[in-house]
Amino acid sequence: MTPHRHTAATWLMQRGVPVWEAAGFLGMSAEMLLGTYGHHQPDFLNGAANAITSKHRVSVVESVVDLEHAREKRQKA
Repeated sequence: MTPHRHTAATWLMQRGVPVWEAAGFLGMSAEMLLGTYGHHQPDFLNGAANAITSKHRVSVVESVVDLEHAREKRQKA
């Protein structure tokens, strides 16, 4: 029995199959696969979850410097 394309894409993402391999198998672009099924990957949002729970503190001085740097980049563009 062959699973429906939607089911197959979901299973491939859940099992961590490389995006290019899964996209080729399913006959779709990697962009389409990630945009539609990327949230099924095992590590989806891990970076955000780790960042929000980390103990890293940012000082006011670091924040002001980062804001000034971003402002300068916008003005150059």
